[in-house]
Amino acid sequence: MLLYIIFLLVVSTFLGYLLIKRHPLWQQIIIAISFGVLAGTLFESEFIQSISWTGEVFLRLIKMLIAPVVFFTLIAGICSLDNVQSLGLIGSRAISLYLLTTLMAVSIGLIVGSILMPGSGVDSQIILSTEPINVQSLPATQLSLSQRLINIIPVNPFYALLTGNILSIIFFAIVIGIGIIASGDKAKPFALIMKCVSSVFIEITKAIMMLAPIGIFGLIAVNVAQHGFAVFEILSKLVICVYLACFVQVSLVYGGILLQLKRVSVLTFFRKIASPLGIAFSTASSSGTLPVTLTTVQEKLKVNPSVSGSVLPLGATINMDGTSIYIGLVAIFAAQVFNIPLGLSEFLMIALTTTISSIGAAGVPSSALFMGISVLTVMGLSVEQAMIVVAFILPFDRIFDMIRTMTNVAGDCVVAYTVDRLLINRIDLS
Repeated sequence: MLLYIIFLLVVSTFLGYLLIKRHPLWQQIIIAISFGVLAGTLFESEFIQSISWTGEVFLRLIKMLIAPVVFFTLIAGICSLDNVQSLGLIGSRAISLYLLTTLMAVSIGLIVGSILMPGSGVDSQIILSTEPINVQSLPATQLSLSQRLINIIPVNPFYALLTGNILSIIFFAIVIGIGIIASGDKAKPFALIMKCVSSVFIEITKAIMMLAPIGIFGLIAVNVAQHGFAVFEILSKLVICVYLACFVQVSLVYGGILLQLKRVSVLTFFRKIASPLGIAFSTASSSGTLPVTLTTVQEKLKVNPSVSGSVLPLGATINMDGTSIYIGLVAIFAAQVFNIPLGLSEFLMIALTTTISSIGAAGVPSSALFMGISVLTVMGLSVEQAMIVVAFILPFDRIFDMIRTMTNVAGDCVVAYTVDRLLINRIDLS
């Protein structure tokens, strides 16, 4: 009874602090994460489950917006362009930047893993004793690259919207946007409707974001209560390597890109996008964070809707810098545990396979673990050994997933801002 009273006191203090102080949203999110870690550490799961519904409600509200926000903002963004060539210029710049940052991300992961050696000292028998996952449970991400590209084209666009297939939604929205541009003045009323609907969903996103601190508090508290810090006993070096490599990616790679633009302070930039970063860290879903990212980039970074509406939905699906870092480090971890020697050719194959695999990774929690199986087999592990490694890390994956998703979202914001600044004087974005 006393423990329950203390638990209620912690929750009440958190809610009162948010209501009285009225901090900016990004500060409220940091406070929510801190209180969530505190509550999850101090109290058992049975107490935490009483507030788990707050995180579930917040997640459902965000997920409710993903498909319509991506669809309508992308169409509205394309409608803001004068011609199809402008859309192609934006897309080519964005994809080039995404591939470049992904390649740099996996390289950073491999370097950090080679220096800190996360798999050294880990008894391989502990991992081998883990029950492998059922191969039938692997998601559809194990398709060939050609099949993935074919599947982007939706047989039924409305089914893609219903199921939240982001790549298919993007494809369908681009087709409609191009059709509107090609139709000229005849389609202007329809284009205006798309822009109005897009604005409506942006305002809905803002309203839902008012609940973000409470939802994030529930999500973090539940995760800490379930997993605790036991992961550090076995995977401490791997955890440190993943977080360190992601920090290097954000500070040096993204920071370096922003410094080249010479238009914004790096610290100011990341302070402005603190809200989507906090959401990404707590939800571990790039796609789930997309509505918040779109709103923040347009309003706080002043990125033109035609750029943000095109680049960010694409980035939520193909930009997996944090995922690339993670998969590369898991490969290094497995090689060191099983004493598999890695030379230059192996490193190049890991980097290439990780870059290609990460592009097809779905923006949902824990999907990267299954993508890692293909990378582990490339470096010499059998399919059975690869699945055992995946099964060993899977219970603790949420701890890794949060930081790599936050890295992914940071990369999306940087690329959208960079494309906007590079093209602002080259095409009409009015």
